[in-house]
Amino acid sequence: MTPKVSLIIDIACTWSYIAFERVASVISDQGGDLDTYPLGFLPHQLDPSATTTGEPLLRVLRERFGPGVDQENERVRAIAAMDGITLDYASGIHSNTFDAHRAIYDASQAGRGASMVRALFRAHFSEGKNIADPIFLEATAQGLGVELTRDESTRHVRESLDFVREKKISAVPVLLWESGATLTGMHSKGDLADLLH
Repeated sequence: MTPKVSLIIDIACTWSYIAFERVASVISDQGGDLDTYPLGFLPHQLDPSATTTGEPLLRVLRERFGPGVDQENERVRAIAAMDGITLDYASGIHSNTFDAHRAIYDASQAGRGASMVRALFRAHFSEGKNIADPIFLEATAQGLGVELTRDESTRHVRESLDFVREKKISAVPVLLWESGATLTGMHSKGDLADLLH
């Protein structure tokens, strides 16, 4: 399936999670199936230097943004809740997302890309899972009937990260159409419905 539109995201990005769920809701409201809708996923990494072993998410956020981050987290948590998303920053694990993007690619090749994206977002933001853990990724893939590759997915993610950088995209989420048109940032379900019909 050739994507009609691609969603550029990072699994470590709360706004990417909210945008994904809004897009998913619009597709569902229009009678579409999320895994068969021509929606692709392109990777972005907010922190490519993050480790695969992971560290407490709240500690990382406080070190980078100061104590005011707690108030911002509460604001974002309230926004996410309106979209049916539970954010649990206290149990979150900050880790490298490269291998999560590899799993998304493999799942997309098997027609389960959106299901993998949703599973990874939930694991990261709601279930306190380390999404860089190869055992977790393998179990998640098996649960979706997806076989993880090594060389092919690694090559694809690296090429896609280069493509996103060449597009001068430094913040996510972004919707990218085949025509080259882009929609950056957060948008209402109503606006998305007009664009994804």
